[in-house]
Amino acid sequence: APARVVIDQTPLACTACAVAGDPVDLVISLGQVTDIPDVVGLIGGQAVIALEAAGLQYRITRVNDPVVPARIVISQNPGPCTGCATTGDTVFLVISLGPST
Repeated sequence: APARVVIDQTPLACTACAVAGDPVDLVISLGQVTDIPDVVGLIGGQAVIALEAAGLQYRITRVNDPVVPARIVISQNPGPCTGCATTGDTVFLVISLGPST
């Protein structure tokens, strides 16, 4: 089930089976678990394709870097991991603009 969707409840839906104010326990889906791929060192477009394939969103910050060539991913947060994310989570990327001129 998608994240934040009620997937079960106790008591089940009924009419005239509860009094106003009685508690209802809900089970809410966290969504589908996915891996975060390692995209550091990839060209930005390749990184985006990998993240989208894993069902993840992304945010990009571009910075000048005296060493890393333009368009290459310098860092990501969170880092790569297995079964540690939920589809729809956001990975923050820092992509090089190359050296400042």
